Amino acid sequence: MRLPRYDLLAGFLILSSFFHLSCGSGSGATTWQDPEYDGPEFRKVLVLVEADDMQVRQTIENTITTMLGERGYTAVPSLSILPHEVRKEYSQVEADLQREGIDGILVAEQVGSEDIQEYSAGHTYYHNYSEYYDTRTARRTSRAEPAQVKKVGTMYKIRTSLYQNLTDRLIWRAESDLGYYGDLKATAREFAATVVGYLAGSGLLYSGPGPW
Repeated sequence: MRLPRYDLLAGFLILSSFFHLSCGSGSGATTWQDPEYDGPEFRKVLVLVEADDMQVRQTIENTITTMLGERGYTAVPSLSILPHEVRKEYSQVEADLQREGIDGILVAEQVGSEDIQEYSAGHTYYHNYSEYYDTRTARRTSRAEPAQVKKVGTMYKIRTSLYQNLTDRLIWRAESDLGYYGDLKATAREFAATVVGYLAGSGLLYSGPGPW
């Protein structure tokens, strides 16, 4: 068994940068499911978020785990088994996953991003006033503000993949867009709701009491 697509260096996961999440809006997801998979439903899933920022990783993993639990599925955040600050040999990681009964690994990773921009049209403001010369003359002044385009957030493309733990086989995948504006917890909930909703509809997860 190997953790899919990841290397372990002196017991630490080498993870690419996830996004510094905040509040956002997404556009659903596109999903794929292995049509040839006829194995059992996954009874216990490890949720692994690629993130250098531990607050981001912890918040999203915990939110996905909680939402899966609310639907009757069993999941655990990777940080509960693979804490960032604890150095472990690879054999120990394998033993930990086996002891915990992990049969599926759900991995979320950033695969693209682009700026979210807001366009502000230019305006011209006028002010009327009067001055006395030899005769009263109406005068007008103006102040122009140019059109502006400014960055207000970032749209991230997130790929979420479900692997079979023992074989590393890719079983299910979703790609979704998620906007980043300013609230980590809100965006974690939005992202988790999208992923969990589609994953629940796949029929791949076992809902019920576990054998342990």
